[in-house]
Amino acid sequence: MPRKIDPDANAAIKLLGLFGLLLFSGKRYSLSELARRFSCSKQTVLRMLAQIDQAYAIPVKVRSQKNGRQHEYWAEAPRRPLNVSLSAESLSNLLICRDLVSPIPG
Repeated sequence: MPRKIDPDANAAIKLLGLFGLLLFSGKRYSLSELARRFSCSKQTVLRMLAQIDQAYAIPVKVRSQKNGRQHEYWAEAPRRPLNVSLSAESLSNLLICRDLVSPIPG
């Protein structure tokens, strides 16, 4: 059996890395690019994509689209508002922070 490229990497770490990359980068990736990035086969990437898509506790869907000869993959999170409870003190602190940074040019 050949030596692993990254001896500390395992399936769970790769799966979390793929999930984070797709969800937070906002970019689309080809299957070849994902396989190269995670040092695994295209079949392994497809298997990880299916695991992410089938996870019932995660409201994220993996999407794909054919672009020429390649498929592009990305993740979409639901666009629903989050329920956040803030105390009066927390809300006051957020307003102070907003007032502090609002004069800073973007």
